[in-house]
Amino acid sequence: MSGDSGFNEVFFSNVRVAGSQVLGQINQGWGTAMTALMNERANLGTGVQVLFKRNLEALIARSHTIERDGRPASRDSIIRQKLAQAYLELEILRLNTNRALTSLSKTRIPGAEGSIQKLYWSEMNQKTQQIAQEILGPYGQLDDFDSGTWQYGYLRSRGNTIEAGTSEIQRNIIAERVLGLPKSY
Repeated sequence: MSGDSGFNEVFFSNVRVAGSQVLGQINQGWGTAMTALMNERANLGTGVQVLFKRNLEALIARSHTIERDGRPASRDSIIRQKLAQAYLELEILRLNTNRALTSLSKTRIPGAEGSIQKLYWSEMNQKTQQIAQEILGPYGQLDDFDSGTWQYGYLRSRGNTIEAGTSEIQRNIIAERVLGLPKSY
């Protein structure tokens, strides 16, 4: 939707790889892929937190200049509550990121907290992008308004809940590995 090509599938048939080029154990690719995904999930929250903070600050500034019903959007009590909620959720992300990094620095092995972070930030970003669209109205869909930041952010946020494992997969991981619930079949 955003115009990026960030998703793909690659299939190989009858491929031969030199033994020196094999990553992990032969026929254990799933475990290698899971380790890569766990590292990706554990590290994504750190980088996106800074980006989300910058975007939220820009949205708050914009709420003072965009008018709704003849006055700045920042004067609308519902918009103010939504922005305050987005700020609080961003602070929760920051604190959880710090906790996950502390755990990772001690164990050097990413755990299920990466799934918690990934689920949290991807869904938080969708909510924040929705708030941006509510505040900006039709301007939020224009690629020449604020250099297309809001249009792109809204469209790209949909991919966040798919990449590195869908939100549904993250919930299953949390249920099984954090809460100790039985596997869902």
